[in-house]
Amino acid sequence: MIALAQKYGFIPRCYGNDLAFLLPEPLDLKEVMTRFEGIPIDSISRQPVRLEHIYLEITQDQESR
Repeated sequence: MIALAQKYGFIPRCYGNDLAFLLPEPLDLKEVMTRFEGIPIDSISRQPVRLEHIYLEITQDQESR
C-alpha cells in the first residue's frame, strides 16, 4: 500500500498505530479511493493536518537524530 501511495506522490506517516498519507494536492475521498482500488481497506477518512500531527512530525524528527 505504501509503495502504491508513493507512486501517486502521497507521503506516508505513522501516528501511533495509524497509517496516514499526506496528499500532494487536494483530492476528494472518491479520488483517493480510486488510487487504492483493488487493495482491501478497513476504513479511510480524509482529514486536514492538525496541530498534533505537526507536533509528532517535529518530535519524531528530533528523536531520529
